[in-house]
Amino acid sequence: MYKKHLLKSGVSLVLTAVLLFGLFISIPVFASNELYKFTFTPAEKLEQETWFVPSSASEVVWDSGSGMGFDDDFVLRANHIDGESYANADNAIRLNLPEPLPAGASYDIRVSYYVPSELNQNKSWMLGLGIVLNGDYSNTEYNLPSSPWSSGFIQMDTWRTLSVSTPVMTEDIRSIDFRFWGDSESSHPDAWYIDNIVIVRPEWDLTLPSLAEAYKDSFMIGNVISPHQMDADTTAMYKLHYNVVTAENSMKPMYLSSGKGQYDFSGAEPIVTWAQENGLLLHGHTLVWHSQSASWLTNNPDKTPVTREEARENMEEFISNVAGYYAGKVISWDVVNEAFDGGSLPFDDWRDVLRKGSPWYRAYENGADTTKGESGADYIYDAFVFARLADPNAVLEYNDYNETDDWKREAMALMAEELNEKWKTDPRNTDPSRKLIEGLGMQSHHHTEHPDVSEIEKTIQRFIKAGVRITASELDVPVGHYNGPTSPILTYEQQVEQAIYYARLFEYYKAYDAHITRVTFWGHSDNRSWRGDYSPQLFDRTFAAKEAFYAVLDPSGYLMEKGLTPRSLYDLTISADPGEIFAGDPADITVNATAEGIGNYNVIACLEKDGIKYSDEFQLINGTGTVSISETLEAGQYRIIVDVYDGDILLASKAVPLLIKEDYSKLPFILRNENFAFHERTDALIIDAKKEVIGSSLNISDWSAHVRATRIVDPSYVWYDGPREIIDVYVSKVNDVGYPSDTGQYIVIDFPDVGWDDGGYTNDGGYTFDSQYTITFSGTHIDCADGTQIIPEAFVQTGVVSPVLDKFKYANYDGLDYSYFWNDEIDEPLPLVIFNHGGGQGNDIYTPIRFSNGGTVWANPENQARYPCHVLAPRNATTAAAMQKVKALVDTWIADGKVDPNRIYITGFSMGGGATWTFLQNFPDVPAAAAPICPAGGPGNVENALKVAYLPLWTFVDDDDFLYGMVVNTYNTYSQYWNDSMLTVFPENKLNNPPYNGWVFDPHCSWLPAYNEYVDPEHGMLIDWFFSKSKIRGIEDVAVETVPGVAPVLPETVIVSVNHNDTGIVPEERAVVWDEIDPQSYASPGVFTVQGKIEGCVEKATAQVTVASALENAVVLKGAAEIQPGSEFIVEVNMENVDGDIYAEDIIITYDSQLFTL
Repeated sequence: MYKKHLLKSGVSLVLTAVLLFGLFISIPVFASNELYKFTFTPAEKLEQETWFVPSSASEVVWDSGSGMGFDDDFVLRANHIDGESYANADNAIRLNLPEPLPAGASYDIRVSYYVPSELNQNKSWMLGLGIVLNGDYSNTEYNLPSSPWSSGFIQMDTWRTLSVSTPVMTEDIRSIDFRFWGDSESSHPDAWYIDNIVIVRPEWDLTLPSLAEAYKDSFMIGNVISPHQMDADTTAMYKLHYNVVTAENSMKPMYLSSGKGQYDFSGAEPIVTWAQENGLLLHGHTLVWHSQSASWLTNNPDKTPVTREEARENMEEFISNVAGYYAGKVISWDVVNEAFDGGSLPFDDWRDVLRKGSPWYRAYENGADTTKGESGADYIYDAFVFARLADPNAVLEYNDYNETDDWKREAMALMAEELNEKWKTDPRNTDPSRKLIEGLGMQSHHHTEHPDVSEIEKTIQRFIKAGVRITASELDVPVGHYNGPTSPILTYEQQVEQAIYYARLFEYYKAYDAHITRVTFWGHSDNRSWRGDYSPQLFDRTFAAKEAFYAVLDPSGYLMEKGLTPRSLYDLTISADPGEIFAGDPADITVNATAEGIGNYNVIACLEKDGIKYSDEFQLINGTGTVSISETLEAGQYRIIVDVYDGDILLASKAVPLLIKEDYSKLPFILRNENFAFHERTDALIIDAKKEVIGSSLNISDWSAHVRATRIVDPSYVWYDGPREIIDVYVSKVNDVGYPSDTGQYIVIDFPDVGWDDGGYTNDGGYTFDSQYTITFSGTHIDCADGTQIIPEAFVQTGVVSPVLDKFKYANYDGLDYSYFWNDEIDEPLPLVIFNHGGGQGNDIYTPIRFSNGGTVWANPENQARYPCHVLAPRNATTAAAMQKVKALVDTWIADGKVDPNRIYITGFSMGGGATWTFLQNFPDVPAAAAPICPAGGPGNVENALKVAYLPLWTFVDDDDFLYGMVVNTYNTYSQYWNDSMLTVFPENKLNNPPYNGWVFDPHCSWLPAYNEYVDPEHGMLIDWFFSKSKIRGIEDVAVETVPGVAPVLPETVIVSVNHNDTGIVPEERAVVWDEIDPQSYASPGVFTVQGKIEGCVEKATAQVTVASALENAVVLKGAAEIQPGSEFIVEVNMENVDGDIYAEDIIITYDSQLFTL
């Protein structure tokens, strides 16, 4: 179907003759998959003249002259017609193909062009050549290359070659327009030559050895992809050579978001799907970059930078949405790209050599408080933190070019070291052993003449010292030097020059492959590269393997084949003979490092995982030694790292994998405790089977559990030693109770939630137990989802989990023991509940909040969702001296901004009820409400009762409680002095809800219904009543008026109604700081509100501002918004909208005489 036009039969004869003389390097070899070739000879003109058609403003001439053509005497000359348009489409030369190029494939189109200066007088800055497929100028994929800047500027009197690769075509290619990008007389030539048009359908050789296979023991091999390249042929090539893919452009910010809250992932989705379908890993590129970013992130509509806070908010939103969307789909991210620019050594701080013109830097600098150490550089840390929070499983990397420059390698390393150190103490860090910046990406856009490969090694060594992983992230190597002559087709000598550089480069990669995780090429072939004019890749424009491919495949072998000396230790191999190692067992591992002359080097080995060393360093004598593991290690994939030094200089760092296996004969389990209304109990044991277990293979009769419970403070005291009743055994996918499933990693042994003398309680009121469980399995085996079986021989108790109690911490303040819970999710002052435990429940620091849930009920997730608060539970605080310490501790929390001083609630039962009254006697004005339950105490006298005359007070007792008479007597005696008090008497202390289901408790236990179930018809539950109370009872409404363009004048104080527990509600004047008002709010008539922060209050003041079209009888001052010190200014005084019956004899202007002189 296809013709090779004018491929002369003499070519092969000429080639043969030249080869005899060894000069084949200068003769172009036509690929067998060439479809068209046009050289514009007279013979071709006879057949092809009608195929080339000028547009309306141009004409074509088949011209000739000595040496006129690219490599002969013939050209197609095009001339602009005088007086016609210079629009590029009007001057194009169209090639109408006699046989269209079929859809379903990608094609390489190459053309050489020449612009003679003698025919283009007074023109200099003209844009280069491009092509358009099928005359479709509106289709960006059909305009090649993608932008005029990719074509560059015309160099007159010089032949240049344009080579482009089409997308995978969805329609036949019928025509090709050759046009210059310029659209004006000054930017478009008047005359130009075209020659050597070659159209090729490249074909991949799938019989070549695999690059990914060659480096499977060293690092991943990757490449880039764009959606239009994912045809079947490219996919087959990709699966042969690569195992990881980077989206070349589709995941850059500008392609994912067009505005705040607006995201579109459809452009990159084909790449994600393609990678998943073909078993390829995906690397994300990039989240934060100064280029190809989304403007809204950093700029206002007028191109000025947004404020620091706005930029930070925008960044968090963007990264949360983007990295969150791709979580689980990408393995790693280039979080920040190319933040450094234009530095040199020495510098004082890596921040000094950042790209100060980056829109991110400018925005973060806008509003930075330098006195706090803030600067525009802070965006980098924020970006990595937001990425870690959005996708905790992705590896986070920084990526940059010219990484071999001494100043930049040092700046990148120092930045990673400093920010990783900062991350260790960041409260958002849930894994301090893991680095924030885990990798540094070396873009590796090298040239064969620069940099010297020794500089690349220095960068690798410095990054290893920084403790991070290394990637060669965008590798390509053009021949020559930066901005050197183009070389779209390489001679053989150039191919070898390039191959040698690649070989040297990959020798270093292999030498340090313990720290290099990925090498990604930036382009499939020379015609699919952003540097295509310089032929930087391993495959040429026909997809044929170049010399560089074979150099990468076997670097040292290629060098030796060319008569060159490979790198020292090029033959270094590492092996380890560990035998079978199980988790938790010590082991000695024999390690061997083999290479020529290995005995001349210092060889060090250790065990490592994810950058953390799990053994000491051991020296290998003559390359042989032992790595010993003494500590208990978890199962998993580890590595033996072997570092080879010449003196103090690291020459190689290689690794060999080491698998530490799970021991399924010994299974760990935890106690799962629940803090019920009455006592904490162990309600289940959860066994970690270490793999998926089939639930139907479990039989409850095969399991038994025994517990021995002793007091922690007195191990000789045995409270219980016997069996526990098992009510269910099931598997779960989560390490918790209540989530049964068909298969799961966890086996749950479930106990009753209620029971007396059954060994379930974790304390006996005054003391906490050390409960040691023994699990016995009498079955034959447990079936696993992977088809294997587990035969457990032992179960090892490893810990205790109590979902609510685990959120409490224990501390001591000036001799006062206490437990406490902090809500860390809300960063503002919150209410505080002070809980005082009962008598005999404080013999150790743990029991006060374990005996019942009086201290923990407030911290339950469901209650925290409704009423966020903190909790304080002092231990044995019954005296006035103890309450002094409680008050002092609370004062520190108020000073730290943790506690709202107007919403402090105090409660307690029995002895703790009496302690509640002790606090009220000494600090009556602190609480906003109090709830003593069956209190063993009271105000004691009328004077103390009057101190809380207006305190909301709710007392509870059971009518059979031994304290009933005292409690009711006390209440009846003093309630006459109280204005807001209640007494609730329970007929019985019954809990109706599970797990108690109607159980009636001892008459003294009135705290159980009070804290958990009792609902007062008028006031609801105690928790609802508590959190409805505040010492702030009201804030005056503020209303002001203004006119358009005049900022409203808001009062400096507001009246706040404050409840004082002894005197009642008192109006107090409090200072207020109003929020900043946007001038747009009062630019036109309308109504808006402003909030203000009131001194000593969490509650906000609110002002309603009315912007009236005019104010009656108004005196208006007008003047400059800003003036310079020492300068004169005019204030204009006007009366506006004055009633006809009103006039002013005097206008009084008040001013600050220390600031102004009238």
